[in-house]
Amino acid sequence: MKESKKDAIEFAAAQTVAAVLETLPLGSLFSRALLAPIEFAEQQRTSRVLEGFATDIAELQSRSRLPDIDSLASSERFMAVLSSAFLASKSTADPDKLRRLRNAVLNTHIDNVEEIRAELFVRLLDRYSELHVRILEVAEPLPAFVSKERSFPVVDGKQSGVMRDLFGIVQRAVGDPHGLLMPAFNDLRNDGLLVRTQPVTYGLNDTGDPTRPDTISKLGRAFLFFVRDPA
Repeated sequence: MKESKKDAIEFAAAQTVAAVLETLPLGSLFSRALLAPIEFAEQQRTSRVLEGFATDIAELQSRSRLPDIDSLASSERFMAVLSSAFLASKSTADPDKLRRLRNAVLNTHIDNVEEIRAELFVRLLDRYSELHVRILEVAEPLPAFVSKERSFPVVDGKQSGVMRDLFGIVQRAVGDPHGLLMPAFNDLRNDGLLVRTQPVTYGLNDTGDPTRPDTISKLGRAFLFFVRDPA
C-alpha cells in the first residue's frame, strides 16, 4: 500500500481520537496533553495492521495466487471486503482474529466469493471471538452418525433414538474456564452456523431446548472455509 494512502488513514484515525477527547470535560486541555502519545500509538497500530495485509498479499502474488495490485484495486468486491476487514482489525488485538480477517480478504478473491456472502462473513468474524471459531472447528469433522457414547436419549411421540450432545463434546474439547462457552454456542446457533438436524424431541437428559444444535450447518462450513489459511 502506498505511503500516501497509509498517511491518509493514520491522519483520519488521529482526528477521530481528537474529536472524542474534545467531548470530555476539560476536553481541550485533556486532548492537548494526551493526543501526542495516543496519535503515535494509533499510527503504529495502523501501520502494523496495514503491513500485515500487504505482506500476505505480496506472498500470494509471488505464487500467482493473486493478481497485481492494480487488478485488486479495480475490484470493488475485493476493496469493499478489504475496507471492512481493516476496520475490524483496528478493534482487536487477538493475533488469531487478525490472521483470520486477512485470510477472509484473500479468500474473497481466490474463491471468487459472492460480495453479499463475503460481507456477511466479515461482519460475523468481526463480532466473533476465537472461541466461536474453535467451536465450529470442533463440530466440523464430526461424522454424520451419532455414537451412543456421545449422545443422550430422546423421545418424540412414537419415535425414539439418540441425539448428539454437541455442547458436551465442545466443552470437553475446549473447556470453559470463563463461562463464555454457552453464549458463544448460542451466537452460532442464532446465526445459523450450528443447527439441529433431529426432530423436536425431549429426552431424559435433554435441556428442554427444542432448538439445541447437534451439528454444524452448510453455512458454518462455508464460514470456516472462508477464514482458512489460503497458503
